[in-house]
Amino acid sequence: MKKFILLFGRICLSLIFVSSAVAKLFSWDATLEYLSAGFTRWMGHVSMPDIIHQGFVFLNAHLVALLVVATILEGVGGLCILFGIKIRFGAGLLILFIIPVTLIMHSFWFLADQEKMLQMIMFMKNLSILGGLLILAATSEEI
Repeated sequence: MKKFILLFGRICLSLIFVSSAVAKLFSWDATLEYLSAGFTRWMGHVSMPDIIHQGFVFLNAHLVALLVVATILEGVGGLCILFGIKIRFGAGLLILFIIPVTLIMHSFWFLADQEKMLQMIMFMKNLSILGGLLILAATSEEI
């Protein structure tokens, strides 16, 4: 029974990442626009040191490369967890993916009303998923 529960848990945890990576491939331009909006929101609302601002400008100028990396992290990490192969490695890839995505794309503190509530829910959902990934990475017997 424990093996079935672990398998079902891995399937549930991985599906959001695998399906999202596939969706990015079929809606590449829309995803680039959404990603650009996330960076623009940060650059327009936060007074930050020049070095950090330059980093955001650099990343915004290289959105295609950034999206390629994000899609690979999400897809490979999700598949590792789904198939139970190198689970810690897969969880690590997804952790590297989800932390910046959560902070940049779900910055609810810059928004108001309905959009603020929606992005806050997405932020909290990602924190919950991050917790699950950390638990999986810490308790997995895979190396």
